[in-house]
Amino acid sequence: MDSHKIVKKLKRMGTRSRRPITKHNRWWGFNVDPIDRTPGIKLTSFSRLADVVRDIIRAGAIHGQEPSLYFCNNQQPVFGYGRDATCLPDAYFVMMNVPETRSSWERIAVSGEYNVVEWCEKENVVKVSESMCNIMREDPRRRFTFGFTIEDTEMKLWYCDRSQTVASQPFNFITDHETLVHFFLSLAYASPVQLGWDPTIAIQEHDLQYRITIQSVDGTECVYRTLEVLFDSAASVMHGPGTRVWKVVQIVDGHDYGDPVVLKDCWVSCDRQREGTIHEKLRNAKPSDAFREAFDDSFLTVELHGDVIIDPGMQRQPDRTPLILPPEEMKKKGYNIPPVSATLKPRAAKSLWREITYTKSSPQRKVHYRIVFREICKPIKGATSLQDVFKTLGEVCSALKLMHQTGWVHRDVSVGNILIDSHGKARLSDLEYAKDMNDQSDPEFRIGTANFVAVEVQSQDYQFRPLILPTRAKQESQSI
Repeated sequence: MDSHKIVKKLKRMGTRSRRPITKHNRWWGFNVDPIDRTPGIKLTSFSRLADVVRDIIRAGAIHGQEPSLYFCNNQQPVFGYGRDATCLPDAYFVMMNVPETRSSWERIAVSGEYNVVEWCEKENVVKVSESMCNIMREDPRRRFTFGFTIEDTEMKLWYCDRSQTVASQPFNFITDHETLVHFFLSLAYASPVQLGWDPTIAIQEHDLQYRITIQSVDGTECVYRTLEVLFDSAASVMHGPGTRVWKVVQIVDGHDYGDPVVLKDCWVSCDRQREGTIHEKLRNAKPSDAFREAFDDSFLTVELHGDVIIDPGMQRQPDRTPLILPPEEMKKKGYNIPPVSATLKPRAAKSLWREITYTKSSPQRKVHYRIVFREICKPIKGATSLQDVFKTLGEVCSALKLMHQTGWVHRDVSVGNILIDSHGKARLSDLEYAKDMNDQSDPEFRIGTANFVAVEVQSQDYQFRPLILPTRAKQESQSI
């Protein structure tokens, strides 16, 4: 893509009175800055951006290739802080090949937010963050997403995944033609994978379900069809595991095969052991058949697990969030642009070389992971009998005892992780945070579920440690 050459073409296109880039070196339709327009038309200050995008795509057309996206301005935008999850962004790029039966958020590839005045940047940050969060929440296929914000003439480019949200430094979208051309053309001709869609999840057009491919560590590949959502509230949290759990059935030769099972899709820390691996280590911790039988009765049965492979080639690169460094770190390491995962090479990556991180904590690289369990259970909070509740709690104590006998701790016991199977038997789940007590690796702080985490972990201090008396006071107490 030669942005300089395309800009020259834009200056020659059209008639003298309607050239995409006018003789004043501004985009047509933006002869004045948005903030300088009369108050009566400020609501439509950015409506001409649709014409700009159309002209850019026409000037940068690639022979034999059609754009994958088209640009829309929201005809009924909601301004201020009165928006909710049903309100679409001020502008957006829509993927052309997504069925009309899907929700609007599943069809939006890139969200954009406008504001006429520069000092409303914080409002735009809230709006674009909410829009990107809605995309990631509503569409199970989204691994990451892009966005843009404009305050008067200042434009920023945004990127968001389960680890981080970053934005470029602002540029003047009316006069910095090459940057705008590069950004919009990169999006228009990007593939679905480059735009953040997961190629291992396919839409079933006749209903609202999906087909999900899982590849195990040994290369075994299985396809499952979703039947019902069991859990997806964690997907609403922008930066985190984004856990979704479905009731699924395996597909073999295009037909359902076997009994329904449970599929869990999440993003986990790259340097943490996978849940399936921990499960296997615990089950094999003691050689006796009695121990394994007790373990199988107390925990879920893993049928298949593995990292999500986006590139199924020889290198088998797993789906990881890219490492994007803040400017000061980039200078120390001598980078000109941030390193990007080998499997994620969005064409707009070069536009993000001046990132400002908006993630409160230091972003931690995550890897996309899936695991399939045999048992379909309900959480203990769904039990309606106190007798069942206390029976389940007693059986879970036995499960914890088994773990402690092998030298492991669970670290995330909560009502969401205590399950009851179809036979009324308790099952302890979610072993991804379990840890060997002899593990000397760096400690992870505040592991656990809110309202169930130990008070010492929450406060980062021992609240009930025995009081150690000074030596003299101790001697006096002993003499008494």
